[in-house]
Amino acid sequence: MDFVDEKLNPRVEVKNVKRWLAHVLLTTTVNLVSALPNTNSSQNVDFDFPSEHFYNSDLFGVSTATAIQVRPSSEAKPVYLIVEQPSADLKPLGFKSDPYGVAVDALKLALVQLYPPPGSPQPDPKLHPEVDNVLIGNDQLKMFVAQYGEGQNIAFTILQPSYEDVQGASILLSMKTPLLSKDCIYAMLMVDPWNPIYSWKRGVLMQYVPDITHLPGNFDPKASPPQKYDLEAKIEAAVRESPRFKNETDSPEREFIANLEEQRKGNSSFSNRMTDYLEKVAGRLGDPKQVNAAMIDFMTLAESRRRIYRPVPLDEFDLTLPWATNYNHDAPLEMRPDGTISAIAPRGVKFFRDWIGSLASSNPQMMPRSDKDDPDDHVDGPIIHNQSTLAARTAAIGCQSSPTLQNIRRGQCPVLSSRKRAVCRPDPSFTQSAKTVSPTWEHDIKDLFTMPYWIEPLEKRVQVGKHWVGAMKHFGAPIPPWTADAENLGLDNYDQVKLQAVTIYHHVASRSMPITSDPTEYWPGDALELLRTWINQGCRKSESDNISAPLVPLERFRTPLFRTRKDIRELTLIELSQYRAKLRNVLGVGSLKSKWQELGELQLTGADAWWCLHYQEATFFWHRCYLKYVEELIDFPIPYWNGFAADAANPDSRYAGIPEIFLEDTYTDPDGTTHKNPLRWAYSYQGKSKSNPKTPYVQRNPILVNGRPSQPGPAREAWNKQINLFNLYHQQIVTSMQQPVFSLPQYNPTPQTTAEAAWAALPEFLQEMPDSDYTVAYGTFDGHFEQAHDNFHGWTGGAVGEMADNTYTAFDPIFLSYHCNMDRLFEHYLRSNPGTKVTAEFPLRPFVDQAHALDLVNPNAWAYTTTGDVAKPTAALGYVYAPPASPDVFELPKPRSKVAKASGGGTLTLLSTPKKQTGGSANAPQAGKAKQLKPCVVFENVGCTEASYEIDIFLNGTKSQLSDPVNNPDFIGRIFRMGMGRSLAGVELKNKGRCLKETVTRVIDAGAVVDKIKERGWFQVVRELDGSSEGRLMPEHEWKAKKGFKGKLLWIAKQDMG
Repeated sequence: MDFVDEKLNPRVEVKNVKRWLAHVLLTTTVNLVSALPNTNSSQNVDFDFPSEHFYNSDLFGVSTATAIQVRPSSEAKPVYLIVEQPSADLKPLGFKSDPYGVAVDALKLALVQLYPPPGSPQPDPKLHPEVDNVLIGNDQLKMFVAQYGEGQNIAFTILQPSYEDVQGASILLSMKTPLLSKDCIYAMLMVDPWNPIYSWKRGVLMQYVPDITHLPGNFDPKASPPQKYDLEAKIEAAVRESPRFKNETDSPEREFIANLEEQRKGNSSFSNRMTDYLEKVAGRLGDPKQVNAAMIDFMTLAESRRRIYRPVPLDEFDLTLPWATNYNHDAPLEMRPDGTISAIAPRGVKFFRDWIGSLASSNPQMMPRSDKDDPDDHVDGPIIHNQSTLAARTAAIGCQSSPTLQNIRRGQCPVLSSRKRAVCRPDPSFTQSAKTVSPTWEHDIKDLFTMPYWIEPLEKRVQVGKHWVGAMKHFGAPIPPWTADAENLGLDNYDQVKLQAVTIYHHVASRSMPITSDPTEYWPGDALELLRTWINQGCRKSESDNISAPLVPLERFRTPLFRTRKDIRELTLIELSQYRAKLRNVLGVGSLKSKWQELGELQLTGADAWWCLHYQEATFFWHRCYLKYVEELIDFPIPYWNGFAADAANPDSRYAGIPEIFLEDTYTDPDGTTHKNPLRWAYSYQGKSKSNPKTPYVQRNPILVNGRPSQPGPAREAWNKQINLFNLYHQQIVTSMQQPVFSLPQYNPTPQTTAEAAWAALPEFLQEMPDSDYTVAYGTFDGHFEQAHDNFHGWTGGAVGEMADNTYTAFDPIFLSYHCNMDRLFEHYLRSNPGTKVTAEFPLRPFVDQAHALDLVNPNAWAYTTTGDVAKPTAALGYVYAPPASPDVFELPKPRSKVAKASGGGTLTLLSTPKKQTGGSANAPQAGKAKQLKPCVVFENVGCTEASYEIDIFLNGTKSQLSDPVNNPDFIGRIFRMGMGRSLAGVELKNKGRCLKETVTRVIDAGAVVDKIKERGWFQVVRELDGSSEGRLMPEHEWKAKKGFKGKLLWIAKQDMG
């Protein structure tokens, strides 16, 4: 609302102008990024540089209308490095491992830590030598080497511009009545573009930005040409009038005005300038005589930028930022347009000294001070820093051994290996303010209750503080003395807070405080640390009070370590090698007598006690346990394969099809030896492939294994058909996420018509359903979700593959990564629907101890992990998910959280209960409104089958039975029925009890052909996947005789299908 009023009209007067322009001219926040492994052998590089090291690719993507072409000498056609939208032509600069290793050795790169205080365990000097001359600002620190190099799985770690700055610039560019013209914003961005962060040349332009800007007094939004704010005129006039512009030919002021004039004339040279610059960078990297020096330069520049950042109190990356122990530059460095580096000018040194020094002080100022009238650029000493702040911030790190350090890097704040992902931030308890050293009630603690600094804006901060103080005055038991007007707890009263300080800390730290349930008001880590330190120092009222230690000091909350499940396309080469080694060496995927075979079977010795559950409430909870148990065995997070990325439905996308990682023949083990790739060459059930018993290895859909054909023809058409099916599967996932009802209760397979019943058990659907039938929820999440799950299994396995048959599916390593992604989506649904109820006590045999182990013989149901145990957030189970490499097909619902209420009986309500309805069922249609119906082909009484089947639906009169939703408009949809297989004796289904009996309904949404299906009708085609390449086409009389195979057209209310 900075720019518009309550009626969304432009404000005549806009404040906070400097805060907005800071997103363009300053580095307000930073993120962490590392190099991506390059798996394209034709490019002859091992890693892709983070492009943000050389230019702000996000800001240029927002601002530049013309793509910048870079023409590496090794390639004939242009390669686009800066584009409006990323394309298949995007190619980052890359580097090989050898020059990188040379640079690491030259800089003696290491991860360093402060020595612990005297009396604490000290590091072994032979393993962790002391680092000489560690200077941050004016602070000489005593530190030791925790680990040489950048840490396991990490290469070329840099700081990059934050996405918040990109968003700020994007908003400025998209305003209907803009503060500045695009010409002006482009001109600002073009100042020193080769330094995407910490550019002093852009930073000094902030002094010309006024605090307020105005529209003309007679502003007319319909005027032509459009009227505009006076901000640009003010900035330009101030720059032109400055002594720097008039007297210094190479000043940033001159550069900005030159850019502005070029932009206004329409003949900007920016594209050519950036092209020349990036060609010079590429030239240095491509020249064998220069590449080592270039890598040393670029990594030295990264170190310089890290040293500018480290004094800032928001330094959150102590254990993830490397330190160059061989670094001999007094002044900060900057990139030059010729691709070389140099020390910045004295004016820039002074700029950083003043600005970073202010940010590191106890009274930080975001806006740099003006130097336009100060010609003296002489600087004494390097960038300054407040030592007490640094000591307070780093005191919490302590002495960590290398393995623990690696776990912290992996668990607390994994380094982002790609841009445009969620911002990674460690727990805020690791950052502290300057006041943490010796806080007092009068100067520090009272304000935490009455003016909580983390709440914005100021008006709300004051309001919340008053609410907290007022709400707690009469909450709970009174504080003595007990008088008629006694207060229970005055949060603005020193004596009362001191008396209950420990209890207060416990409640605000655990977020169980009775004064708020708003997550934005929860106390951040540095505020908690301030309160804890105050208590541990004796609750001092003023500076004159002595510090005294309590009998039992309060402990700080320690952030737990999690396994982070990453998108498999985001794994580094080292991580991928480690995962493959775990499958090969720990699970033994390539041998018969192995844990891999046991996992695939999960059965009692000599009997057919198969455990995997399907077609019921516990299905995806059981698979959650399975994945967690595998992770316990291999002590490594399973990477997920996101088949539900939006680009997975594009036949030309690199995200389409099976990832190459699963198709490569060999891999290099961490010990340097070469082996068969276990992600491809895994033994099937009992060492006999489902479709070809002569081979021991799992098979997959051959169309997907062969990959995308480069030329048009039948093979390319078959590929396109397979990939286009994802348009249907994606819609099924979207529909599942929209269902308000989770599942049919586990202990009630024949539901009654209540608000908790599954819609599969309704009376028979009619074309015009009576309103009385709309008293229940017609859709369940897990029903739609498992339908998409089955389809994906069938797609991956095809007619011959293990993934299409439940007897064999877990023997394909794809199963782990595929179900890991299903669990990720499952988690989003659970967290986004806090009223979800599950049957809490249902035992998920054979898993025990929170799925850390198996017990195959225990007769006691209470001994097993239950549905309720694993319905908790995944963080409570020890793992979290990293963002996907490519965005999901839809925006996942945001997790919602409220204060949990206790619930009794056999169900568990997640986090909170749904909002109470004012009357009638939660899903009843509104009176007086006609229901909007859409056609669906419904299959009732679906249960487990021995074989697997594909059921395709077409419009009557179709000219083709091509199952392709893109190229055949008469194709309506597909249902895949995944077979459960036969027992070892071959006489019946394996463990029929793992599927509920014929209670499930499957639905194909025909809403896209609503008019055509009324006019033409429809028919179905059924194929049995019998191991042949195309499957067996079943005659109509055969599939009609099977339960759950005959579809019928029903008209269902749209709201009940999502």
